[in-house]
Amino acid sequence: MSVRDSQRSRVYNAESPLFYGEGARPYLLGSTRDALEFARRIVDFCAGEQWPLRLQPHWAAPRLEFTERMSASGRYTAMKDGRDRIRIRAGMLNKVLLIHEYAHWAHRWLYPAIGLWRCVPSHGPQWASLYLILAYHLIGPGCYSSLVRRFDECGVGVHAEFLWMCGLTVSSALQEAEAAA
Repeated sequence: MSVRDSQRSRVYNAESPLFYGEGARPYLLGSTRDALEFARRIVDFCAGEQWPLRLQPHWAAPRLEFTERMSASGRYTAMKDGRDRIRIRAGMLNKVLLIHEYAHWAHRWLYPAIGLWRCVPSHGPQWASLYLILAYHLIGPGCYSSLVRRFDECGVGVHAEFLWMCGLTVSSALQEAEAAA
């Protein structure tokens, strides 16, 4: 069964300022070693007690790989084999990009092995909420506020209840972003 991923282009548009130019500067990682360390922090967080949506330890984390060129589709990153590996172009070492890809991994494991993850869009509101939660806890409130504002501007839907379960809100992030502007 194929599910339409109607938010995909909106998510990519929302993220763009955090990947390129001056907006990306705070999120850049200096080396592949730094990227591997940040990826380990993401996995540890997802399996830890501080996240109410804790993943089970037996759920293997994807292997992070680096490539010198873009994939055939022209994308900088790709989640391969549904969960086994994440491939990132070595020139795009960015915390937000890693959070994006690992949010796909976490999203898959929230829907049990019976395959329910195939019935929800890969960039849908549940995934977008996971992405925001990871950004808040692993990069910080500033990144969270920037993403919430960009998601709002680009029409990316999130599950406010899901964020609320994790102690976050969309409205406070929008107010913070507005005050900072």
